[in-house]
Amino acid sequence: MDNLSRLTTALDGMEDLRQKGSDALNNRQSEVSGWSAAQHLYHVALSTDLAMRCVTTIMAGTSPRLRHDLPKSELFSQLQALGHFPGGTKAPRLVIPPDEINMEFLKQEIATASTAAQELEGQDLSNTTGRIVHEKLGGLDAREWVTFARMHAEHHLQIAEKILNSASC
Repeated sequence: MDNLSRLTTALDGMEDLRQKGSDALNNRQSEVSGWSAAQHLYHVALSTDLAMRCVTTIMAGTSPRLRHDLPKSELFSQLQALGHFPGGTKAPRLVIPPDEINMEFLKQEIATASTAAQELEGQDLSNTTGRIVHEKLGGLDAREWVTFARMHAEHHLQIAEKILNSASC
């Protein structure tokens, strides 16, 4: 399964969890995470939406944010080799969730991220040039943004599931 398909699967899993309702999702399990499951879902939906916007910007090739002088990110290469995100990394300020998550906004943001990912299905991302800077990872090209979004979504989906499973014990 390719990165876009896996990302779409993770976003579908997020929507399934969202349907458990605000009581379950806003419950915190500090032994698992400092965030609630709802906060993890919000964080990933927002960051995926932003990542997909980076991909479409790179594909359009016209943004002043697009850089052609950036090397491949060594840190991202290490993450790809690892195959998953290590825990405990502080999120960029722009995607840190609020304490209370509006469930309607969460529904909308998951749908927006899902639509953006689905719209990229069948697109050839290998012919794009340029990179857009990720605050923590450096310059990423279009395929790397998709890989990042997939790895990131799977990571936070697992954490949200652990929180919900821990709460039901």
